[in-house]
Amino acid sequence: AALSAVHSHSQGSPRLVDNLMTDALTLGAQMEKKVIDTDVILASVSSQNLGQEVPDMKYDCILRHGSRRETWTGELIRLDGGSGWYEAEINGRGTCFHILAGRHKYGNYLCIPNHDVGCELSDFSDIFWNEERIGSLMRKVDAVTVATGLIHLPALAAGQLKN
Repeated sequence: AALSAVHSHSQGSPRLVDNLMTDALTLGAQMEKKVIDTDVILASVSSQNLGQEVPDMKYDCILRHGSRRETWTGELIRLDGGSGWYEAEINGRGTCFHILAGRHKYGNYLCIPNHDVGCELSDFSDIFWNEERIGSLMRKVDAVTVATGLIHLPALAAGQLKN
C-alpha cells in the first residue's frame, strides 16, 4: 500500500519519488518508525504539497535546418518559485531538464543541474540569443526545447497560462 501511495502521488516522476522518499525517511525517523508505511508516505505527501495541482503547459518547438523545419512538443512544469527565480521541469523529445532560472543583479541565469549546464541568459523572451547561448553548452535540439520553454515560464508562474 505504501508503494502504491508513492506511485500515485509522484506519478512515477523520478525527481518526485526521490523527494517524497527522502522526506518520508526523515519523517519516519522523527516518528521513530521501523517501517515506512502508508501513514508516513501520506504525511510526506502532505508536507510536499503533492496533492496540489502543478501548473504546466505544452508548447511547440521549432528547429530550422536551412529551409527544413523540425517540430515537436515541449512541456513546461512549474515546480517552485519566488521573487525573481523559478524552478521547473522542461520536457521534450524524451529528455527531462530540471531547471533553476531567474534574475540576478546583472541579468538572468539558467542552471540545469541534471545536465551540468549553467549560463547567463538574455531576457527570457529573447529566444534567438538564449538558443545560441544554451546551444553552446548542449545539443541544439535540447537548447531549442529549453529556450522555448523559458519564454513561457514567467507567465506560467504568474498563473496567466493554461494548457
